[in-house]
Amino acid sequence: MPTAPPRDTKWKNVGAILVPTSSAYGPVRYQGPVWSCYAHSPMGAVMASYGILATLTGPGWKTVAEHEIVPGAGQRAFIAAGEKQQYKPPAPGSVSQPVGFQVVSYSPASATIESLSGGSGSYTASEQTLSWTGGDWKIVVTPSGSTGPDPQTVSSSAGFVLWGSGA
Repeated sequence: MPTAPPRDTKWKNVGAILVPTSSAYGPVRYQGPVWSCYAHSPMGAVMASYGILATLTGPGWKTVAEHEIVPGAGQRAFIAAGEKQQYKPPAPGSVSQPVGFQVVSYSPASATIESLSGGSGSYTASEQTLSWTGGDWKIVVTPSGSTGPDPQTVSSSAGFVLWGSGA
C-alpha cells in the first residue's frame, strides 16, 4: 500500500479543483474531459479516484460519466440526475482541496479509496469504490447514482498519506 505520494506528482486544475497526476500512475491519456490509463495498482486507483471525481464536476461531466463510471443502473441514475440540473461549475474557493488519502482496501479487481480534503484541523473524508473494468479504473456508484457515502468530518489527518506540507 502507498506510504507516500508519487515523487512525480504534478497538479492540474479542473475548474476550481486541484487534481494530482503522475506519469507513473496516471492518468496517461487526456481525451477532452475524459482522463484515463491509470496504473493497475493501489496508487493508480488513488489517482483515478481523484481524477474521475474532479472531471465529473466539469462541463463534460456526462461524457466522463459515460466512460468513467461502471456501466449499469447506477451509471444511468447518475446521468439522469445530472441531466435534470443546469450545469454550474464550482466557484473558486468553494471546494476543499486534496490534502491526503488512504487505501482502505485493494485487490486487482477493486479498490476503496478515502480522500482527505481541507486543513488546519478541519478535514473532510470521502470514500469511493473503484472497479478495474475494461482495462482501467472506473468509479462504482450506488444504484441511485451516488458516488459513495456522505463525506464525514474528521479532526485529524492521522492514518492518511499526505500530499504535501499543506495538511
